[in-house]
Amino acid sequence: MIRQALISALCAISLTACAPPRVAYLSDDIPRDASLHSVFIAKSGTSPGGALFSTGRQNGMQFGRAVVAIPAVHEVGQVLWPRIPPPTPDRHFVLSEVGTYPNADSFDRALPSKPASERVVYVHGFNVTPSEAVYTAAQVHKDFALTDPPIVFSWPSAGRPRGYLHDRDSVLFARSDLAALLTKLTDDSTDRVSLLAHSMGAALVMEALRELVLKGETRVLERISSVILVAPDLDPEVFRRQARDIGKLPQPFVVFVATNDEALRFASLFSFERRLGAIQDASDIGELEVTLIDLTSLGDGQGFNHEIALTSPAAIRLLKGVREGDPTALQALEQYLVRPAPPIILAE
Repeated sequence: MIRQALISALCAISLTACAPPRVAYLSDDIPRDASLHSVFIAKSGTSPGGALFSTGRQNGMQFGRAVVAIPAVHEVGQVLWPRIPPPTPDRHFVLSEVGTYPNADSFDRALPSKPASERVVYVHGFNVTPSEAVYTAAQVHKDFALTDPPIVFSWPSAGRPRGYLHDRDSVLFARSDLAALLTKLTDDSTDRVSLLAHSMGAALVMEALRELVLKGETRVLERISSVILVAPDLDPEVFRRQARDIGKLPQPFVVFVATNDEALRFASLFSFERRLGAIQDASDIGELEVTLIDLTSLGDGQGFNHEIALTSPAAIRLLKGVREGDPTALQALEQYLVRPAPPIILAE
């Protein structure tokens, strides 16, 4: 079994390494039937020349906004990339607009403001470029019919399958920047933040929340409406320790798991420890106030079942219905609950 999983994972890495780099293209030829989705970007680490869509570990942050054009042929759960660049706007995701902000204050002022506003912050995972993170955020915005534009927190992933250790170090590099962003976004006592993190991004979220507590910034945690961890690439024992340091977790606190997650299976072989996103029993997280939702049966093989909550049409239909308060979806969710709690998904 271990040998088979290792071969499968190595094949996946080989195929990914041969694929062209996924780069967002700016186009002025946007089809009339395309849907436009604003995505705000807060990037940890500056890049040479201030390029918003490249990564670097120089101290500082960069801020911007992109408008993603999603073609009418889009199907739920898909991010449409060209096999060979450049993209064709009527068949692929493209950017219709890109802009930058000089600092965190101007970025914060540019965000849509309304009484008791709720901001969704998406934190990407391992081996993800800024382009991929922005496109995924736009896809989630469209498929879940969110109203306010999402905020992508982009941290300096190597953007390469062989950069696993680099990315784990980058999580530590970026945690203070994410904590600073959450502090800025909750400056107003009426503002609230929902955190959505995928894969290794879950480790980054936990580190940032822990840092806020250690610095005495507990008021920030009080303004976090929900935390959703999708397929977290995180050791369960480390997760329990982080949660203990944080204390009272924001509620609801939801963890999506899947036992058929091939990416996490490989990560567990590489790190010699099982991963939180693939646990099978609630006892693995002790008595923490956490909702566990097992989406194993909704996996369709896309992305090695590592993004089921974000890419599986069946999972998206279910979770969108739960978010909208559909009684049928709320009832259907019960069969996937490992540990129940208030079923709020991406509150706005």
